[in-house]
Amino acid sequence: MRRSLFLCSIFVVLGAFAQEYAIAQTTHYVDNLSLCEGNAPCYATIMEAVDAAVASDTIVVFPGIYPEAVVISSRDNIVLSAHKRSVKPVIAAPSGASAVTIHSPGVRISGFILEASEGSAVEGFGGISGLAIIEDNLMKSLNGILFRPGSYVSVRHNTIIGGGIRFPMGGNGCQIEGNRLIGAGIGFSEGFTEAGSNIIRGNVLTGGSITLGARHVSGNIVQSNMIDGGYIVLSGYFAESNMIKNNTVRGDGIHLGFKSVNANTIVLTFVSGSSVDGISIYDGDGGVTNVIRKNTSVGNAGCDINDQSPSTSMNLWEQNRFVTKCGAATNELASERLHLREQR
Repeated sequence: MRRSLFLCSIFVVLGAFAQEYAIAQTTHYVDNLSLCEGNAPCYATIMEAVDAAVASDTIVVFPGIYPEAVVISSRDNIVLSAHKRSVKPVIAAPSGASAVTIHSPGVRISGFILEASEGSAVEGFGGISGLAIIEDNLMKSLNGILFRPGSYVSVRHNTIIGGGIRFPMGGNGCQIEGNRLIGAGIGFSEGFTEAGSNIIRGNVLTGGSITLGARHVSGNIVQSNMIDGGYIVLSGYFAESNMIKNNTVRGDGIHLGFKSVNANTIVLTFVSGSSVDGISIYDGDGGVTNVIRKNTSVGNAGCDINDQSPSTSMNLWEQNRFVTKCGAATNELASERLHLREQR
């Protein structure tokens, strides 16, 4: 009997908690042209809806032009989405401001046109993490998407004109997938920061590059991207266990240049039209093994493949297609190269 009463008490408490949580998840509507088609609560500006919202609420914005700077702070897991994806509302930032600024984790921005001639389309501060999602937006801005720093951020299926997607203070566990960038690139960090376990996949870049330039770059995947007029580069201090696979790079090359480069792979990638080398690698320390296999590199002004690492490096160049090669770049197996060195 006591056990039954105890269990009933638990279910009552849990039920009350669930009911309270459900009540907290409110959908707010924004419409500066009409009355939200009868939906309530209805607001004339996005910031009014943000100020009224609490964590995990949803804000739905009707088509129109909203000349405001949207700032989301102290409201985790807020969803900001267009009422109809086919008719995207416009957030036009005032002079000197960003269209959307995020200070809370778990925020989703979906289905907008974001304009900021002097700021960012989306800007995140304070180590935003927890799967922030930026998806299906059209962006035209000075700085593009900018997180300082960012972890577990997903940027997918956006069209970005200017600024690019940048993590200047490092980033870990981010997914940058299916975006189209015009006159813009994708970049992770410089200086004494980390870029680890990020996925950059299926993006199309015109006049932009993919760069990973942190102090420690490890476990990143750069796959199935198409680049016209840009390059893929890993540069900094330590680089290990990164995968560059199935990319097409036209108008520049793929370059690895670190003090220490270890166990990185470049495979099944096409490179042509570089004004310097097509695929190049420089390992400052030497004595490590990177794999460069089954790539095609042709029509480059410098060398199609170039390995300027110290003689102690044991990089494996295998089954590549090219015309010109420089340095230690070859299609010999690493074991054959070691045997040749021993004979000398």
